[in-house]
Amino acid sequence: MYEPHTARETFQVGFSKNPRLDFGIYAKGYFGAAELLVESALAKPSFPDYEAYPIMFLYRQAVELDLKGCIYNSAHLANLMEVPHLDHSLVNNHDLSSLARRAKSITDVLFKGDQELSTFMSSVTQEVGQIMRIDPKSFAFRYPLKRNGAPSFENTHWFGLESTRKRISSLHYGLQSIHFGLQVTEEQRLEIYELLTGNEC
Repeated sequence: MYEPHTARETFQVGFSKNPRLDFGIYAKGYFGAAELLVESALAKPSFPDYEAYPIMFLYRQAVELDLKGCIYNSAHLANLMEVPHLDHSLVNNHDLSSLARRAKSITDVLFKGDQELSTFMSSVTQEVGQIMRIDPKSFAFRYPLKRNGAPSFENTHWFGLESTRKRISSLHYGLQSIHFGLQVTEEQRLEIYELLTGNEC
């Protein structure tokens, strides 16, 4: 089942040596899929409402994974990957507000004095607060009903794809930049370690 037939259509999963550091990669996938769907929808004179629901879910998922990526990469950079219950508290957590607060606290410590980064992370916490008001548990655009059987939306709501795209893009690219900065710093640390010790990590 699902066997590839050509090299062109083949993709891999489960090849990472440290999957805890792959959240940012997964975020890129969800964000990219949302972008393709947005472009397709907005290219039409009009689009059915239901075409927007997967887009909204994919955008929210991308932001969640980006935040988890910042936390895991920061923990790795600070050599704190063995923090008790970190996996459990992140993998089973869909609360963007708590994730954003944790990410900001960590980046404030690691990049103390970087006012631009601190301001950006403050804007992230504010923006995800708005997402949480619309979709607190990542179910609103996946199902018409909540787990308790209540409607996902009690009343009719209107959302804009283009405005959503702009706001989520700002979050995604900013958080991806942090991933990149953390990666570069970690790579430099490993490179220096190898130069000093003559050992490979």
